Formats: sequence, structure tokens, C-alpha cells
Amino acid sequence: MISLVVGLSGALGALSRYYLGWIANDRYSIPFGTWIANVSGAILLGILTKVHLSNPSFLSESYWGFLAIGFCGAYTTLSTFSAETFALIQKKQYKNAIIYTASTLLVSIIIVAMIIGFGEF
Repeated sequence: MISLVVGLSGALGALSRYYLGWIANDRYSIPFGTWIANVSGAILLGILTKVHLSNPSFLSESYWGFLAIGFCGAYTTLSTFSAETFALIQKKQYKNAIIYTASTLLVSIIIVAMIIGFGEF
């Protein structure tokens, strides 16, 4: 049953990322839709992880699978991030590639650390 829940929520996460990219990517010099998906997915997963660690009974395994594994797993994506970064490099947009890569990683990691707590590391 959990695999069905994860699969369905993964489809929702993938569609959400697709439409976010479709709306935002053509408007900016970096793939901003994927950037938003990765950072907002990090925020959501950070919150879910904090809740799950501090009160494991609050989120059942089905809800954890739906939200954290399925939705966030499909909503955020390293493969799209990597392909878009490489596309910027191929276009010789090195500055944009560096900004995109560094800001995605740093902002996502800092936000998760702030949500979960620096003392947990």
C-alpha cells in the first residue's frame, strides 16, 4: 500500500515541478523554476523531517511516504538541476551556471539547517 501512496504523490510532485518550470524558466537567465522547486522542496522536507524527528507519531508512515518520499522526492530533482547547469555551461554562461549551482546548494542547505537546527549536525 505504501508504494502506491509514494507513487501517486511522486506523480503530484513531478507535475508540480514541471508546471513550475514551465511558468518560470523562460522568464529568467537561470532555470528559476527548478531553483524554486529545489529550495522550496528543501524547506518542506526540512519541516517534515523536524516534525518527524521531534514527534514520530505525528506523521504516520503513509503520510511520511506521501509527503517526504513521494512528493518531495519527485518535486526536487538533481537530474534536472544537473542538466540545466550543464546547458548553461554549454551556452558559455559560466557566471549564471556558478550562481545557479552555488545558490541552489547553499540556500537549500542553510534553510534545512535552520529548520532542523544546527545542533543536530
